[in-house]
Amino acid sequence: MQLPGKKLPPLGVIFDSSMGRKIDDVLALGFIFGLTVRQKPEVRVISVTVSHGNLKAAAFCDAMAWFFTDWRQRELPKRFRRRSQGSLKALPVGLLVENGSSPDVPMIAAALSQRDVNGELSYRHTVNRLSDTADVAAVIRNALTAQHDQNAVVVLTGPATNLARLLDLHNIKPLLARKIRHLVMEASMHSEATSNYNITHDISAARKLFAEWPTPIIVADPEIGRALPYPGSSIEKDFSWTTRHPVVDAYRAYQKMPYNAPSAAVVAALHAIRTKRGYFHVSKPGRIDILKSGRLKFAPSVDGQHSYLSLDTKQKSRIIETYRDVLSSIPTKEETSDYLREIVEEVIERETKKQTPEKE
Repeated sequence: MQLPGKKLPPLGVIFDSSMGRKIDDVLALGFIFGLTVRQKPEVRVISVTVSHGNLKAAAFCDAMAWFFTDWRQRELPKRFRRRSQGSLKALPVGLLVENGSSPDVPMIAAALSQRDVNGELSYRHTVNRLSDTADVAAVIRNALTAQHDQNAVVVLTGPATNLARLLDLHNIKPLLARKIRHLVMEASMHSEATSNYNITHDISAARKLFAEWPTPIIVADPEIGRALPYPGSSIEKDFSWTTRHPVVDAYRAYQKMPYNAPSAAVVAALHAIRTKRGYFHVSKPGRIDILKSGRLKFAPSVDGQHSYLSLDTKQKSRIIETYRDVLSSIPTKEETSDYLREIVEEVIERETKKQTPEKE
């Protein structure tokens, strides 16, 4: 439990997605991690959950965390590196498995299979079997219990299945209301129901979310993401500081290069984290209901908990530059304590002596 009265740590982010279904989920997670590894970290990743039963999707999320950890702790031999504060720490990735496993996604499989010049996998991860993942609701609840009040946000870029399960936990709503500022979700306010995947894939979960979630909900329409495409030229130019990057490898595998990618999931992450920086227009409060057809209906209400984003065309260049700047962030080096450095040196010295044959 974090002690009251002390300076608040960076904002905690809960990221729930259908990782692997679309490239902007990868971009959004990379964007969030990019904000954790700066000189002054802007956020902490406190929970990552996947709303379909694909083990490689969970492994990719875990590999992303390890990628940034390895870069930050690059002064240490790999076996001495440990998850740092901005990189999920020791928390497992939550994976929804009740509905069975889902097929592997080429984009994810291609990234995870990359190898370095020595033939070793480029991206290490600790998710190899279902027992290496965790129950989605428990992961989120446990992460929240360790947060200061009103110092966490939720970014939802897939169906609401995992969050509906979270709402089923005993006495969970007071905890959610106390710890979370708001939830920003990717869903269409205007499209036909057939194209509103995040709603219609699990419509009962979406209805439960809008009816029962105890904090403000802000909807980010995919139309905004289509108007703010992530430039493929960034993949070619902005990541030259590393020979391998999981976002770059996934991006290249998703579609024939060059292409610009819709950014709806990144829109949700950007607004959730930098809410007060004026990137988007925000509607007046109201209530969102889901019609029988699956379409969303918004009704203004003074005491409503729901709102939605719309594009501010004057901010387009600023937003896309923000995408590029954050996603291609070079992780700052994590300081190694003198105590740990001494331990590492002692272990290496001891091992060296064992390997050196004694002179007769």
